[in-house]
Amino acid sequence: MAFNMTVHSRFKLLLLVCLLVLNTSGFSQSKRVLGILNFDNESSAEYDWVSKGIEQILYDKFKEINSFSVYEQETLSNILKKKNITSSKQVAAREAFAIGKATGIEVLVLGNYRVVNNNLTILFRIVSTYTGTTLMQQTYSGQLAPAERSGDLPVRASWDCPGAARCRPR
Repeated sequence: MAFNMTVHSRFKLLLLVCLLVLNTSGFSQSKRVLGILNFDNESSAEYDWVSKGIEQILYDKFKEINSFSVYEQETLSNILKKKNITSSKQVAAREAFAIGKATGIEVLVLGNYRVVNNNLTILFRIVSTYTGTTLMQQTYSGQLAPAERSGDLPVRASWDCPGAARCRPR
C-alpha cells in the first residue's frame, strides 16, 4: 500500500493534530492509553488488506509518541468480539464508554476507507471513551500506488522505510 507524498504529509499532519487535540483536552499529564480499531472497508473485498496497513501505520506511529501507550491489538479484538462489536460504525457513545471501562483505554482511533478507481479515501475518527464524543474527524484522499501482489496480500508496496521513524513514500 502506498500513498503519494501529499497524502503522507497529510497523515503526518493528522498525527500532529491528534496530539494537539488530546493535549488540549486535558490528556497531557501522563501516558494515555490509546486503542486502534480496525478500519472498515467500504469497497470491494479485494481491498481488505488496506485495513491492516492503516492499522499498522497508526500503531507504529503512535507507539513512537511518548505520551501514549497503545493498547495491545489482539486483546482489544477479543474484547470487541465479546461485546459483539464487529465494525467501527457500531462504536457510538455507549460502546466507546463500555470499551474504555473494560480496557482502561481513554481514546479510540477508528474509521473507514473506500477505494474507487485506485483512489483511496480514509475517514479517521478519534473518540473519547469517557464521554463518547468525537474529539476529531478528518478525511484524507490519495492515489493507491500499484503493488505486486500474491493472493490478496501486497508483496511490495512503494514505501521506503530505513527506520521506523523515517518512513516515506518512494
